[in-house]
Amino acid sequence: YYGGMSLKELRRQFEQQYNLSLSRSTFDRWLERFSKIAMDEAKKQKPKVGDRWIADETVLKIGGKNVWVWDIIDSDTRYLLATHLSLARTIKDAQALMEKANEVAGKTPKEVLTDKLGAYIDGIELAFGAETKHIQSHPFTDTDSTNLIERFHGTLKTRTDIMRGLKSLDTAQLL
Repeated sequence: YYGGMSLKELRRQFEQQYNLSLSRSTFDRWLERFSKIAMDEAKKQKPKVGDRWIADETVLKIGGKNVWVWDIIDSDTRYLLATHLSLARTIKDAQALMEKANEVAGKTPKEVLTDKLGAYIDGIELAFGAETKHIQSHPFTDTDSTNLIERFHGTLKTRTDIMRGLKSLDTAQLL
């Protein structure tokens, strides 16, 4: 499932391999159960990340509403440091994303690369102080580009399309 297989395909595979006919609700319970276990295990990890992080936001339909999904990854390892969900794109949301990433990484980056959304300017300053340099991306270049996080968001949108959308904020946060 996490590799991109739909629930329908998973049900078919269980029927073929194990001669088991499982309901969608069984898979939903498994996803919730094992996602929580995976999240608890991930919280125990302290990734070794670099000094340059890349942040961006994208919009998804969740429960019929437009919800902003904010993500930040390490430029070197491409490790997803943090995700934040919001109904708007404010300075407080940018700050919350940075603070979550700081907590996971256990360090402050030297640079954060973002698009030109103004909320990042103050959000980075409030979360990290003046020591962290904010770099705004330049479109259509290889240097100072947000292509890594844009690609991640493309994968996220493809995955949620396979899932036929997300029903609630709780479901989205779990994913």
